[in-house]
Amino acid sequence: MADPIRFNVYVTVKEGRLEEFKKIARDWSAHHKKERIDVLSYEWFMSPDGTRCQVMELYESSEAMLATMEQVSESEVAEKPDYPYEMDKLEVCGDISDALRVKLDAGESPIEYWGFIDGFRR
Repeated sequence: MADPIRFNVYVTVKEGRLEEFKKIARDWSAHHKKERIDVLSYEWFMSPDGTRCQVMELYESSEAMLATMEQVSESEVAEKPDYPYEMDKLEVCGDISDALRVKLDAGESPIEYWGFIDGFRR
């Protein structure tokens, strides 16, 4: 099995939409916990002033993240949602597949890639 891939997503909450944003955090977290055993961790952290958020996601593999991206892409094409946030940056930590890198690079968000050197996880 491949090593897990970590995604650190940084967003800015749109003015006046904090409660809507928090609902999305709860709903998406519940969905991933119940439906996606290949999502190992999915945590949301808010800045003290409620304007910025960091979402820390840990996926079993590149394939797990690709599956998530496919679900999101399909729903966005059908609904064209007005999310209550703007994406600021994505950090990808770990050795990802070529297919995932191509998919990520096709998006609009700034991305920083970080390769694994050494360490451990319990």
